[in-house]
Amino acid sequence: MDNLEATNGTVLFGAVDYSKYDYLETQPIDAHLGSQLEFGLTCNRVQFENYQTNVNKTVTKNAIPVSMSYNYPQSEFPVSILKQLVGYLGGTYNSSSSSQEVSCDFLNDTDHFISFKFGLERDKIELPVADVVEQQDDKCMLKINKSEEKYPLITFGMDILRYLYMVYDMERFEISIGIRKFNDSPANISVITKKTAKGPLDDQVNRAALSMASSGYSGATFAFILPILISLLFW
Repeated sequence: MDNLEATNGTVLFGAVDYSKYDYLETQPIDAHLGSQLEFGLTCNRVQFENYQTNVNKTVTKNAIPVSMSYNYPQSEFPVSILKQLVGYLGGTYNSSSSSQEVSCDFLNDTDHFISFKFGLERDKIELPVADVVEQQDDKCMLKINKSEEKYPLITFGMDILRYLYMVYDMERFEISIGIRKFNDSPANISVITKKTAKGPLDDQVNRAALSMASSGYSGATFAFILPILISLLFW
């Protein structure tokens, strides 16, 4: 995607486009998602941030798996996180409704963000609040859906994923993630080679892989998962 309004993008196989990001940080794929045949990372903290006052409010500081789902137009949050977020957005959580009413002050807001910390050393992923609030008649509703999962799980849909640049490495069981750059710079594509040496995350990756294996998922599983991922990326 070359801008936030784009409805399609480009998928590279075995290559990266350096013009689309400033840096990438590599994290192990969350082994908790293996049994659902999903790809994701562990989010260590979710915050509600006000750039005008520099006041940050913690939505949750508990580690929680985050699934990346390119076929979801909207993201999904667990009820506990959604309740906190709705409160910070000037609303009251309604358990009987699939949509949550919030303050219309956030429609054109440029100061408030929802941030996700993945252990990235240099940055965090930030979502403008205005991008997840929409007006319906005389009310304003939060576009983030309630997760129906029985276990704590955040699902990133396209409303958040469009802000990210990610590289999936299925041999090393890793995802490299960074903040997406939207610009008119020409592509700077480089083929990924086998020169990558052992990295500092290898021990974590091995532990995650062993955890997957002990759950009954072997390396052959990924030959089945990979085509699914590729098809989702083309959405």
